[in-house]
Amino acid sequence: MFGFAIQAFDLFPQLGRARQTVFLILVGVFLGSLLRAIDPSSVKLNLQVSGFTILVAIFLTIVIGFLIAAAFSKDTIRRGEFYNIATVGSFIFFVFLVIGGIVTYGGIKTSSEETISLEKEKITTSELSTLVEQALQHKDFERAIMHLRTIKSRLDQNDERVKSIQEKIKQIQLEEIKQSMHVS
Repeated sequence: MFGFAIQAFDLFPQLGRARQTVFLILVGVFLGSLLRAIDPSSVKLNLQVSGFTILVAIFLTIVIGFLIAAAFSKDTIRRGEFYNIATVGSFIFFVFLVIGGIVTYGGIKTSSEETISLEKEKITTSELSTLVEQALQHKDFERAIMHLRTIKSRLDQNDERVKSIQEKIKQIQLEEIKQSMHVS
């Protein structure tokens, strides 16, 4: 923030080149300390390339380009114009992200029963079947039922497998009741 303020308000105009150097060093120190604070094993990127992500990347590149142009501009009027364009662009970018997120993810979800999460849409039916078996091995009946309902929602209602899935859900629910009675 300090380096940005120095550049944006043209503090120390007699030290123009040195000011740019200090600004870039401070940005580097900030980004370096930020990267060191992040545990790489905890970061899970699941980026799907779509039209929206390409537009976001292009828009972000343009805004960053104006910020870099402003940082290296020697003319104070031009620098101010670049910062103004970057500010307006950032505002438009965030509005674009909010509207795009709402459109992409289908609005605010009210019931988890009604909608399948995006994560589950990425998993195949056979993978879900494996997850059902694994959940049953660990006596996690709720999760097994949830996976079975996800499989059922992907099938056509006339599919003969729907009945067997409904029967399996009933069996698991009965097993869950038996387990809870043994615990009590």
